[in-house]
Amino acid sequence: MVLGLQTSLTGEQTPDAERQEPRKAQKAKAKDGLRKAEEVPLPLLEELAEKKPEDLAVILGEDLTRHVKVIGKLYSQVQLVRNLLSKAQGIQRVMEADLNRKALEVQREAEEAKGKAVAEAETEDNSATPQKKTGAKPAAKKAAPGTASKPTAEARPAARTTTGRKAPARKSTEAKPVAKTAEAAPIK
Repeated sequence: MVLGLQTSLTGEQTPDAERQEPRKAQKAKAKDGLRKAEEVPLPLLEELAEKKPEDLAVILGEDLTRHVKVIGKLYSQVQLVRNLLSKAQGIQRVMEADLNRKALEVQREAEEAKGKAVAEAETEDNSATPQKKTGAKPAAKKAAPGTASKPTAEARPAARTTTGRKAPARKSTEAKPVAKTAEAAPIK
């Protein structure tokens, strides 16, 4: 089993050669395809967009129906690819947010470890000093601010996702005092 090298504080591994080669090939192919799309169809479409519909009807003649179908097919494919790219952007944002969250956790853990080490060093320094002969016990030392144990992701409850609607109101189990209503006096 080949282990990848750790590339960051979050424990992320570098992709091995088997995974890198196909990714490089796919990336090059995608770049080449986008370059071709920028060079060929876009200038043609821009040229067609500058013309008047009357001129296109005369120029294209009987081929107009075929051109409309081709442009419709092209449009649907462009929409499909645009949706895919939009989803990919969303996934990329989630991955970046996850990476940032992991980096913050690692940073917090490092700060906590550093704070604990400092607190232990201070405790050792204080225990090394001689105590008064009166027999008084040393006062308990408070932890420095920022060294308090922070809950980890396991101890925290899962984050609630927003669904765009309010949570239903909770019913109270306590008995509510009932206000006395004055009885209506009979009208004479």
